[in-house]
Amino acid sequence: MRRTFWKIYTSTLLAMQLAAGGGMAVPDGSPVIGQVTASTKTSVGAVPLPGDGTLLDNDVVRTEKGGQALVDFPAKIRAAVAEDTKVRFRSAGGRLVADLDSGTVVTLKQAQAGLMVETSKYTVEPTASGKVIYMVSMLPDRSTMVAARFGNVMITERVSGQRYELREGSYASMSASAVGVPAAPQEKEESRPAPEQPSPPASGPPPKPPW
Repeated sequence: MRRTFWKIYTSTLLAMQLAAGGGMAVPDGSPVIGQVTASTKTSVGAVPLPGDGTLLDNDVVRTEKGGQALVDFPAKIRAAVAEDTKVRFRSAGGRLVADLDSGTVVTLKQAQAGLMVETSKYTVEPTASGKVIYMVSMLPDRSTMVAARFGNVMITERVSGQRYELREGSYASMSASAVGVPAAPQEKEESRPAPEQPSPPASGPPPKPPW
Protein backbone atom coordinates (compact mmCIF):
# COMPACT_ATOMS: atom_id res chain seq x y z
CA MET A 1 0.00 0.00 0.00
CA ARG A 2 2.72 2.49 0.99
CA ARG A 3 4.77 1.71 -2.14
CA THR A 4 1.72 2.27 -4.36
CA PHE A 5 0.94 5.52 -2.55
CA TRP A 6 4.40 6.99 -3.07
CA LYS A 7 4.44 5.85 -6.71
CA ILE A 8 1.22 7.80 -7.30
CA TYR A 9 2.55 10.76 -5.35
CA THR A 10 5.86 10.90 -7.23
CA SER A 11 4.30 10.54 -10.69
CA THR A 12 1.75 13.25 -9.93
CA LEU A 13 4.42 15.66 -8.71
CA LEU A 14 6.20 15.12 -12.00
CA ALA A 15 3.04 16.12 -13.81
CA MET A 16 3.29 19.53 -12.18
CA GLN A 17 6.46 20.15 -14.19
CA LEU A 18 4.66 19.84 -17.54
CA ALA A 19 3.86 23.53 -17.80
CA ALA A 20 5.74 26.61 -16.70
CA GLY A 21 4.06 29.34 -14.69
CA GLY A 22 2.28 32.18 -16.36
CA GLY A 23 -0.66 34.47 -16.05
CA MET A 24 -4.20 33.56 -17.01
CA ALA A 25 -6.78 36.10 -18.10
CA VAL A 26 -10.28 35.53 -16.74
CA PRO A 27 -12.89 37.29 -18.91
CA ASP A 28 -15.13 39.71 -17.04
CA GLY A 29 -18.61 38.35 -16.47
CA SER A 30 -17.63 34.79 -17.36
CA PRO A 31 -17.75 31.79 -14.98
CA VAL A 32 -14.23 30.78 -16.01
CA ILE A 33 -12.21 29.78 -12.93
CA GLY A 34 -9.14 28.15 -14.47
CA GLN A 35 -7.37 26.73 -17.48
CA VAL A 36 -6.34 23.16 -18.26
CA THR A 37 -2.86 23.86 -19.64
CA ALA A 38 -1.80 20.27 -20.38
CA SER A 39 -3.63 16.95 -20.36
CA THR A 40 -3.76 13.41 -21.71
CA LYS A 41 -6.78 11.07 -21.65
CA THR A 42 -8.80 13.76 -19.89
CA SER A 43 -12.35 15.02 -20.22
CA VAL A 44 -14.17 18.00 -18.73
CA GLY A 45 -17.79 17.10 -18.18
CA ALA A 46 -18.54 14.74 -21.06
CA VAL A 47 -16.18 16.46 -23.51
CA PRO A 48 -12.73 14.95 -24.17
CA LEU A 49 -9.94 17.52 -24.09
CA PRO A 50 -7.49 17.77 -26.99
CA GLY A 51 -4.75 18.83 -24.57
CA ASP A 52 -5.89 22.11 -23.05
CA GLY A 53 -9.11 23.98 -22.44
CA THR A 54 -11.09 26.36 -20.28
CA LEU A 55 -12.39 25.31 -16.87
CA LEU A 56 -15.72 26.72 -15.73
CA ASP A 57 -17.17 26.87 -12.23
CA ASN A 58 -18.43 23.41 -11.16
CA ASP A 59 -16.73 21.61 -14.06
CA VAL A 60 -15.85 17.96 -13.42
CA VAL A 61 -12.42 16.80 -14.59
CA ARG A 62 -12.00 13.06 -15.26
CA THR A 63 -8.79 11.29 -16.18
CA GLU A 64 -8.55 7.76 -17.53
CA LYS A 65 -5.93 5.10 -16.82
CA GLY A 66 -2.62 6.58 -17.94
CA GLY A 67 -4.10 10.08 -18.14
CA GLN A 68 -3.26 13.26 -16.25
CA ALA A 69 -4.11 16.95 -16.31
CA LEU A 70 -2.54 20.18 -15.15
CA VAL A 71 -4.87 23.04 -14.17
CA ASP A 72 -3.79 26.64 -13.56
CA PHE A 73 -5.88 29.06 -11.51
CA PRO A 74 -5.47 32.76 -10.70
CA ALA A 75 -3.32 33.81 -7.72
CA LYS A 76 -0.52 31.33 -8.59
CA ILE A 77 -2.53 28.20 -7.75
CA ARG A 78 -1.98 24.97 -9.65
CA ALA A 79 -3.48 21.49 -9.45
CA ALA A 80 -2.18 18.25 -10.98
CA VAL A 81 -4.83 15.59 -11.53
CA ALA A 82 -3.47 12.03 -11.58
CA GLU A 83 -4.81 9.09 -13.59
CA ASP A 84 -8.15 7.48 -12.72
CA THR A 85 -9.37 10.61 -10.96
CA LYS A 86 -12.72 12.39 -10.80
CA VAL A 87 -12.74 15.87 -9.25
CA ARG A 88 -15.06 18.87 -9.40
CA PHE A 89 -13.53 22.35 -9.25
CA ARG A 90 -15.69 25.20 -7.98
CA SER A 91 -15.61 28.64 -6.43
CA ALA A 92 -17.24 28.98 -2.99
CA GLY A 93 -17.26 32.16 -0.94
CA GLY A 94 -14.40 33.66 -2.90
CA ARG A 95 -12.10 30.65 -2.63
CA LEU A 96 -11.32 27.66 -4.82
CA VAL A 97 -12.48 24.17 -3.83
CA ALA A 98 -11.73 20.78 -5.36
CA ASP A 99 -14.37 18.17 -4.53
CA LEU A 100 -12.44 14.91 -4.87
CA ASP A 101 -14.63 11.89 -5.62
CA SER A 102 -11.87 9.40 -6.49
CA GLY A 103 -8.20 9.34 -7.41
CA THR A 104 -5.44 11.81 -6.59
CA VAL A 105 -4.91 15.57 -6.72
CA VAL A 106 -1.67 17.41 -5.96
CA THR A 107 -1.98 21.13 -5.43
CA LEU A 108 0.60 23.93 -5.37
CA LYS A 109 0.12 27.44 -4.06
CA GLN A 110 2.76 30.14 -4.09
CA ALA A 111 0.95 33.11 -2.56
CA GLN A 112 -1.72 33.83 0.05
CA ALA A 113 -4.65 32.09 -1.64
CA GLY A 114 -4.80 28.30 -1.86
CA LEU A 115 -6.96 25.43 -3.07
CA MET A 116 -9.07 23.54 -0.51
CA VAL A 117 -9.57 19.85 -1.28
CA GLU A 118 -12.76 18.24 0.04
CA THR A 119 -13.67 14.56 0.23
CA SER A 120 -16.85 13.04 1.61
CA LYS A 121 -15.35 13.06 5.13
CA TYR A 122 -12.50 15.59 5.24
CA THR A 123 -11.34 19.00 4.12
CA VAL A 124 -7.65 19.66 3.56
CA GLU A 125 -6.13 23.11 3.15
CA PRO A 126 -2.82 24.97 3.61
CA THR A 127 -2.19 26.53 7.02
CA ALA A 128 0.16 29.35 6.04
CA SER A 129 0.85 31.90 3.33
CA GLY A 130 3.57 31.31 0.79
CA LYS A 131 4.50 28.13 -1.03
CA VAL A 132 2.68 24.91 -0.09
CA ILE A 133 2.54 21.59 -1.98
CA TYR A 134 0.25 18.82 -0.77
CA MET A 135 -1.58 15.76 -2.03
CA VAL A 136 -4.98 14.23 -1.30
CA SER A 137 -5.91 10.76 -2.56
CA MET A 138 -9.16 8.79 -2.40
CA LEU A 139 -8.23 5.12 -2.86
CA PRO A 140 -10.56 2.43 -4.28
CA ASP A 141 -11.35 1.16 -0.76
CA ARG A 142 -12.53 4.74 0.07
CA SER A 143 -9.64 5.36 2.46
CA THR A 144 -8.10 8.83 2.37
CA MET A 145 -4.40 9.65 2.17
CA VAL A 146 -2.93 13.12 2.67
CA ALA A 147 0.72 14.11 2.21
CA ALA A 148 2.38 17.46 2.98
CA ARG A 149 5.30 17.76 0.56
CA PHE A 150 6.18 21.40 1.28
CA GLY A 151 4.63 23.40 4.12
CA ASN A 152 1.93 22.31 6.58
CA VAL A 153 -1.72 21.50 5.90
CA MET A 154 -4.82 21.24 8.09
CA ILE A 155 -7.02 18.13 8.00
CA THR A 156 -10.57 18.70 9.28
CA GLU A 157 -13.26 16.07 9.77
CA ARG A 158 -16.35 17.63 8.26
CA VAL A 159 -18.92 16.14 10.67
CA SER A 160 -17.19 16.70 14.02
CA GLY A 161 -15.02 19.67 13.10
CA GLN A 162 -11.99 17.98 14.66
CA ARG A 163 -8.76 19.31 13.19
CA TYR A 164 -5.17 18.15 12.88
CA GLU A 165 -2.17 19.96 11.40
CA LEU A 166 -0.06 17.69 9.19
CA ARG A 167 3.57 18.73 9.21
CA GLU A 168 5.79 19.14 6.17
CA GLY A 169 7.29 15.83 5.03
CA SER A 170 4.60 13.70 6.71
CA TYR A 171 1.58 11.84 5.41
CA ALA A 172 -1.57 10.44 6.99
CA SER A 173 -3.82 7.52 6.07
CA MET A 174 -7.44 7.33 7.25
CA SER A 175 -9.56 4.26 6.57
CA ALA A 176 -13.12 4.56 5.31
CA SER A 177 -14.41 3.63 8.78
CA ALA A 178 -12.07 5.96 10.69
CA VAL A 179 -13.58 8.42 13.15
CA GLY A 180 -11.91 11.76 13.87
CA VAL A 181 -8.61 12.99 12.50
CA PRO A 182 -5.25 11.17 12.47
CA ALA A 183 -3.40 10.54 15.71
CA ALA A 184 0.02 12.12 16.03
CA PRO A 185 3.22 10.08 15.65
CA GLN A 186 4.62 9.34 19.09
CA GLU A 187 8.20 10.12 18.14
CA LYS A 188 7.40 13.76 17.33
CA GLU A 189 6.92 15.65 20.54
CA GLU A 190 5.86 18.85 18.78
CA SER A 191 3.03 17.12 16.86
CA ARG A 192 0.17 16.35 19.22
CA PRO A 193 -3.44 15.34 18.49
CA ALA A 194 -6.19 17.79 19.29
CA PRO A 195 -7.37 17.58 22.92
CA GLU A 196 -10.66 16.02 21.89
CA GLN A 197 -8.98 13.03 20.22
CA PRO A 198 -9.77 9.67 21.86
CA SER A 199 -6.90 7.50 23.05
CA PRO A 200 -6.19 4.32 21.04
CA PRO A 201 -7.58 1.10 22.50
CA ALA A 202 -5.29 -0.58 25.04
CA SER A 203 -6.07 -4.14 23.95
CA GLY A 204 -5.76 -5.96 20.65
CA PRO A 205 -3.04 -5.69 18.00
CA PRO A 206 -1.51 -2.24 17.45
CA PRO A 207 -2.90 -0.35 14.47
CA LYS A 208 -0.81 -0.07 11.33
CA PRO A 209 1.16 3.20 11.53
CA PRO A 210 -0.36 5.74 9.10
CA TRP A 211 2.79 7.90 8.97
